[in-house]
Amino acid sequence: MSLRDKLGEYVPLLARKPSLPREKSLALKPIRNPSVKWERNAPEDSDVPGRMVLRVPVKASRITRMMTRVFAMPDSKTIELDEFGGAVWELCDGRHTVEQFVDHTSKTYQLNRRQAEVSVLAFMRMLLERRLIGFIATDLKGEDHVSTNQRPALGRKRGQRAQRARRRY
Repeated sequence: MSLRDKLGEYVPLLARKPSLPREKSLALKPIRNPSVKWERNAPEDSDVPGRMVLRVPVKASRITRMMTRVFAMPDSKTIELDEFGGAVWELCDGRHTVEQFVDHTSKTYQLNRRQAEVSVLAFMRMLLERRLIGFIATDLKGEDHVSTNQRPALGRKRGQRAQRARRRY
């Protein structure tokens, strides 16, 4: 156990986030955030055909509502995806796995498997960081579970520290 791992038990910012093995990450099924509205632009609407437009609602806090009244801010953010992003977004329906995305990308864009995997995983990571998608993980029984990217509760670690302290005295 390294020093960082040991300190991570007591300082949450230093704790390493658990990572999935490659095989399990390719078996995940991405699903779109239901609050995000999306549509494909018609070729005459955009200079590049096949663009996808996502509309992400802005979180309505007290300050945001006040700023909206004063400055006439929009109630949603607009994200425009290119042809690759739009194709991946349409496949994020909870039925296709990441591995199927990689196969589709490598066949459609004539990439080798490694290049397609890197591209798809980088795009998925960006969508996940912006909370535009989530993942459904399939357990060994074949049941689907929606995964969250939350870390374990800190209460358990505090309890473990208290138990260790009691043992010492």
